[in-house]
Amino acid sequence: MSQTDLNKKEVNISDLKPIEAGKNSGGIDFEKYHMKPYAIARVTITETLKGFKNNVFVELDEPRPQLKVESEVLETGKDKDGKEFEVRATEWFNLIKKDDGSIGWSMHEKANLKKFLDGMRVTEPKELEGKMVTIKAVTKEDSEGQKKTRLRFVY
Repeated sequence: MSQTDLNKKEVNISDLKPIEAGKNSGGIDFEKYHMKPYAIARVTITETLKGFKNNVFVELDEPRPQLKVESEVLETGKDKDGKEFEVRATEWFNLIKKDDGSIGWSMHEKANLKKFLDGMRVTEPKELEGKMVTIKAVTKEDSEGQKKTRLRFVY
């Protein structure tokens, strides 16, 4: 069969064309940033209500603090409504909130933030701003089976 019904429009199978890998719906080619160095521009503390519990991604009972590390602006674009947005590589690292309210990070050798800090040759997150970091383009399927590309850091 050479034709199919897509959104009530007949499409000829010979009209299908390959779509360049690494392009998101905004037409931005994330692959051009893959394995290239850029500066870390912002390091902030945020909170999230989502996280892993017993290896399952769930809504959490209480907000969990996270360290958000962002690269410099790599590119700007416009969404479908014409609103401008910035493209940056971003990593979120879980932080620990102790009973006394203090916030810190795990020094366990397998903790992602510790590995990142060690790889960046710094001892504290506040030293990250201005450091150069290698960016990687990571493509994964979302819960609806759509491939999404994100810009992350190599560590």
